[in-house]
Amino acid sequence: MWTRVTPFGDLVYYAFTPLWWGFILTLDGLAYRRSGGYSLLATRPKTLFISAAVSIVGWFYFEYFDYFALGNWYYPNTADGVMPLSHAAVVLLFLTAYTTVWPAIFEWYTLLNTFPGLVGRYSNGPKIALPGGLLLWVGFFLIFILVFFPYPLFWVLWIGTLAIFSGQLLRKGIWNPFTAMAEGNWGPALLVALSSLCNGFFWELWNWGSNANPALPATNPNYWIYDIPYVNVIHIFSEMPLLGYMGYMPFGILVWVVFIWLGALFGFDTGLLKDDQDKG
Repeated sequence: MWTRVTPFGDLVYYAFTPLWWGFILTLDGLAYRRSGGYSLLATRPKTLFISAAVSIVGWFYFEYFDYFALGNWYYPNTADGVMPLSHAAVVLLFLTAYTTVWPAIFEWYTLLNTFPGLVGRYSNGPKIALPGGLLLWVGFFLIFILVFFPYPLFWVLWIGTLAIFSGQLLRKGIWNPFTAMAEGNWGPALLVALSSLCNGFFWELWNWGSNANPALPATNPNYWIYDIPYVNVIHIFSEMPLLGYMGYMPFGILVWVVFIWLGALFGFDTGLLKDDQDKG
């Protein structure tokens, strides 16, 4: 995708998802090696596969709102005539690409938890108990007014949704990263936020590289460009502005919170680590 020189011909258009699943399995292997035999694929394969299914639905939510309400990012290579792909093929490519979001962040989380220094560093912080009911209604209010003020409230797509799901879990007494925070353990929330940030670096790096030379034919239908209000400045190497990377951190917590909520709703295991009990 980066060089436009490939022996696979038009198959390069379909490479995004296989490349990312290769990266996900590499992370899984690193976690397995560092932990002495634990990884999602080796020990919790059902959880990994369910996270891929959840990822399709979860990321579709963001794409839907971005397309119809916000326009914070768009895909120039899907325009007519840019690539020799049918509309149906592009839709299928995007849906399969959606399977990679949740698993990638969860694999980073399991890998980061193999570093005792990181885990212990944030395990004894201030005890902050967030009010579940207040979070829930604040989230609903923010999502409601987002429709009327999409430009100044572009951040609500992430923060408002996080408040809704977290608030409901707290109201029902279901474990989530904010439950641990109330007990003084900030590790789960901060490490999953850091997991998303680490993965975001690679997302943006690979995305930027796949269109770094626009004079050559496009090979990545999934290539995206940002148009984020107020902060779309200071680009170091990627399409994502520097301040935009901070959005990956609450997004990582949101990914896990949504997964836990769906696990409680449908009764599947949402534990990610070796010692996690079934949180479904």
